Amino acid sequence: MEKIKHLFIAQFVCLFIWFGVDALLPNFAHAQPQNDAQGMLSLNLNKQVSKAISLSFMQQYLWGENYTELTSAAYQLGIEYQLAKGIKMSAAYRITNSRNLANFYEQRQRFYADISASHKFGRFNLSLREAFQQQYRGWDLEDNPFRINTFLRSRLQLRYSHNWYLTPYVSAEIHTQLYRPDRYPLARFTGRAGVSYRFDVHNTVDMTFFYQKNVNRVDARTNYISALSYSYSF
Repeated sequence: MEKIKHLFIAQFVCLFIWFGVDALLPNFAHAQPQNDAQGMLSLNLNKQVSKAISLSFMQQYLWGENYTELTSAAYQLGIEYQLAKGIKMSAAYRITNSRNLANFYEQRQRFYADISASHKFGRFNLSLREAFQQQYRGWDLEDNPFRINTFLRSRLQLRYSHNWYLTPYVSAEIHTQLYRPDRYPLARFTGRAGVSYRFDVHNTVDMTFFYQKNVNRVDARTNYISALSYSYSF
């Protein structure tokens, strides 16, 4: 347990060092950075198969360009397994119709796996999640570095259980791009602040605000995302 606490503290310090350094780093993208206000709407269905295993389905829509156009529509299937108390791992497959820089939609496939550890102290819950994500443009899965994007995603999250119904939370996440020698590895910083409200054992609503800064890429914009998510568990 003491090692897990030290890992949490180290990750927390590293994340905020990255966010601080980001303010001083030059932007290596070829285009000038832009800002965009976006809106996200999600529907989640969760099925508890056993005490340790759960299945999930997600449908998600993202509107960009200051809420004026549909940027992407995504559908995801996932599975989660609880290894031990406070330790979980999950895997997911997502297909997305995404608007690209040429202003037309293309399909993208995403494979995702993560492991997370959490620790409760009083009403607070601190969790660390490490995720591996690989995304393909189109349906050609050949090993082409310009069609494949691979990321390591590190997230630190703090939740506060105000009561059984209401849980506010904040998180910080870093996207590190792998296997692209033509790019700097640091790809994205994301900060989140939100609140989760549980109506009963089945119905939950989340309201979240994202600060998402992309770096070292052509569309190196900063996104401000307001998100609303509804989850039904059974």
